[in-house]
Amino acid sequence: MRRALASFFLLCAACEGAPPTTDDPRADVLRINELMASNGATCADDVGEFDDWIELINTGEDELSLDGIAITDDRTTPDKASLDGLTIPAGGRLLLVADGTPAQGATHLPFKLSAAGEELLLFIGEAIIDEVSWTSALADVSLARFPDGSGEFATCALSTCGEENGASCE
Repeated sequence: MRRALASFFLLCAACEGAPPTTDDPRADVLRINELMASNGATCADDVGEFDDWIELINTGEDELSLDGIAITDDRTTPDKASLDGLTIPAGGRLLLVADGTPAQGATHLPFKLSAAGEELLLFIGEAIIDEVSWTSALADVSLARFPDGSGEFATCALSTCGEENGASCE
């Protein structure tokens, strides 16, 4: 009976409802690195506004095309914001502005982040390649990976907004 039960669980990993996977190599090097869900005066965007922001990092050794990659704050709508046409240099970062006004430019997303908590997900096709969730966010305090691109998320009293995440992350 135990052997049959173990087989059921192993087979069930491939059952309908199991999360889709991808063999796209970009899934290994693209990460959500930092975000600020309540930006009052920390990091101005390219039009001078203090909107919520998300930093993506390319931990790879080659420039990374974001064609076919999407970011969303709603796992039931994986294609909420396409990142087609954007690139991240090798070892570089890209700041996205979560302001709900994509007409302001390619890095401005059609949604805002909630300081009361939500989730943020990166997709290639139907496969989730990275995600983070939070229950609340303080004004001008970021949530960041430390060390960059590979560590756990921690709150950072001094956000880095496009730079290497520092020791202010606890």
